Amino acid sequence: MRYFEKSDLKYSYTWDESKNVDYTKKIRFYDTYSLDTDNGYAVLQFINSYMNLKNYSMISTFHKIEKAIKEDLPNGKNGHNKVKRWLNENYFF
Repeated sequence: MRYFEKSDLKYSYTWDESKNVDYTKKIRFYDTYSLDTDNGYAVLQFINSYMNLKNYSMISTFHKIEKAIKEDLPNGKNGHNKVKRWLNENYFF
């Protein structure tokens, strides 16, 4: 599995070192964890985990998921599982 990095992201994010997470560590998609769509580390970890779950590996897919999260994600859909379900229901990558 390829892990995408900070340089692969197209949108602007905050990179607060105190909120730094290991973006190669898989997440479990619980709604008790919210996706901070402004935090680059959190977005990177979420997308890498989602792509690993779905066996996706192309950079174009990575960018489509990032665009969906940054531009199309409805308010109130920020729990990890809610975002995952929303992507599954609304996008075919």
